[in-house]
Amino acid sequence: ETHADEKIRIALICESTVDDGLWCESMYSSLLHVQQRRGDIIIGLSEKQNPVAAGTSIMQFIAQGYDIIIAHGAQYANIVKDLAPSHPTVIFAYGTGEDTSTPNVFSYTPKSEQTGYLNGIAAGLGTKTNVIGLIGSVDGGDAARYDRGFVLGVRSVNPKAEVEIVHTGTYTDYIRSSQMAHLYVRTTGADVLSGSSQQARGALRAVEDYPGEDIFWLGIDPNSPKALAAQAYNWVPMIDALLENKSRGIRGGVNLSLCFENGGFSYTIVTDQPEIRDALNKAKGELMKGNLVIDWKSVKL
Repeated sequence: ETHADEKIRIALICESTVDDGLWCESMYSSLLHVQQRRGDIIIGLSEKQNPVAAGTSIMQFIAQGYDIIIAHGAQYANIVKDLAPSHPTVIFAYGTGEDTSTPNVFSYTPKSEQTGYLNGIAAGLGTKTNVIGLIGSVDGGDAARYDRGFVLGVRSVNPKAEVEIVHTGTYTDYIRSSQMAHLYVRTTGADVLSGSSQQARGALRAVEDYPGEDIFWLGIDPNSPKALAAQAYNWVPMIDALLENKSRGIRGGVNLSLCFENGGFSYTIVTDQPEIRDALNKAKGELMKGNLVIDWKSVKL
């Protein structure tokens, strides 16, 4: 049995909510999973935190004796790097990021170009009009990797297809995302759409506004009637790696990655079109073996 004073206190800070269906929910449910399995973890939570408010929340968690603070978003990089040096006994983690320069800060990176690539394959094979709409959020972090992986996936199976890309400039503006999706469908003839970050839910809802038409979606939510395929994050490998490092006395200065190889992504193929299913299963198998490296940085948007 673990005594209360031996428990590891982990705080999670996120910009949306833990029922957002994607970024924050996946991290929270992964933490709950690890908590259930280990039995020695206490979870603290602070939702709807913009980068300015997050600083106050972090200080409160430090005052309450938290051991690990996960600031879940690239937008928290600066505040974490500002506060970490003066609190060397606390372990910080933030992502998406790759910086390893602070000894008590872990950065973490989902290799989202992998899921983007798979969705791009499905889009390239699934489009009839050869126009594909991609509703991006912010051109940075794992969203930038996803968008570029998506473009490469499309090109790998259908070089004639055109990928129309727009960035809403925010991770959480569902309304703007929905408006852009409607605009694409009505003005460009896009018949397959995808999107990155939580804001993609707005675009998905827009696609669902065309129930009788052959307009499809790739990305979040395999249960949508419009979904061809969907990906989800599993942060358990990242949390386990962080705790493993902590147990060995490593308090930061390491980048932790999430990829198919370490079980960091789950991927659901919904479509029953054999050509798409076969192509996706083949590429996913190569990603899981580590044989397929996606050069996302080669794509200029």
